[in-house]
Amino acid sequence: MNKTTISIIIILIIVSTALYQSAKYELGEHDQVVITQFGKTVGEAKTVPGDYFKVPFIQKAHYFKKNSFQDIGISYISTKDLKFIEIKTTLHWKIADPIIYKKAINSYDVSKNFMWKKIGTAQRNLIPTYKLRNLVDDKADLDTFENARLNPEVHEKIKSIVSPKLKDVGLELNYLYIESSYPTKGSKP
Repeated sequence: MNKTTISIIIILIIVSTALYQSAKYELGEHDQVVITQFGKTVGEAKTVPGDYFKVPFIQKAHYFKKNSFQDIGISYISTKDLKFIEIKTTLHWKIADPIIYKKAINSYDVSKNFMWKKIGTAQRNLIPTYKLRNLVDDKADLDTFENARLNPEVHEKIKSIVSPKLKDVGLELNYLYIESSYPTKGSKP
């Protein structure tokens, strides 16, 4: 074998290795992938763990987490009888449709802000329509209470207001728990 043949073989090995590495992508058990080609989605989202292949250098793999994210937020809202209460909201959410999510949001931070904006708006619009005694769980002492669960009707109304808006951007609200405290610990807003 002469030097030219050896050089060609080495170049072919390097090029084929580069093509293989560019074409192969791995999907873990907590991931989901959307493949794009020139910015447009190609095929369905992949959600089953394993090794997959795409067109090298032309297609790009976009990874998103399958598991739920948890967030906790605190806000202060006035009731119908003008009593400021502290609202502590715990929610679990996930990316339910990665293709819609990729097109609509494509960012964890933007998703989190979007989620809180929608839930906060629903809370600010709904809670002031209730008097304090109708808002909290029956077991709460209305003169002073801490971490009392809002009544289930309020939870369900907030979920029913927010869920369709989240679905439009590929998100899903898995869990919503809202507690309230009165009087507020800090200064009134």
